[in-house]
Amino acid sequence: METPSRMVVNAAIEELIKGTDNWKEHAKTILSFAQTMRVTAPVAFCSTTKEEGSSVSGLTDTGKTENITPASNGQTTERSFGYHKERVGYYKLERRTSNLLRVQGWWQADESTVAEKKADEFFLIHDPVTFEPICCYQEESVDFLNFRIFSIGGNYLTPVYGNAKRKLLSIFLGPGW
Repeated sequence: METPSRMVVNAAIEELIKGTDNWKEHAKTILSFAQTMRVTAPVAFCSTTKEEGSSVSGLTDTGKTENITPASNGQTTERSFGYHKERVGYYKLERRTSNLLRVQGWWQADESTVAEKKADEFFLIHDPVTFEPICCYQEESVDFLNFRIFSIGGNYLTPVYGNAKRKLLSIFLGPGW
């Protein structure tokens, strides 16, 4: 099978998010592109460093002193080890395991952009040999216990397409209310 272009894969992701009846065809297009990707390492590291830029100060017409710092000023450096992500149009693809593909909106997912809304994100579970789609999940966070100081919760995978059950992805410890 020939690898589809990034534009075709981006269109397939858009259709999958819209919620069409033929989700398996769109998932097959995405997975045929993902066959060439490397699997993310079991232990991965990612860091983002922001360097502050310069600012300009001056006197306004009313006699006030103003400091102006351009938003594009400064430099952001990203370093990662073990992550293998591919940007496809408006999305990032990451093979988490041999049968799990993560699709995430790249603008909201990027730490350097600091997006206000949560990224469009879903997981495709597929057969590791044939890359045949089995089901499509979306991630959902749930608090198990919430104390004022900290909370204990979990990230679940909730099925969107396909015959599958809800799965626990990870457990987290975070700040309280």
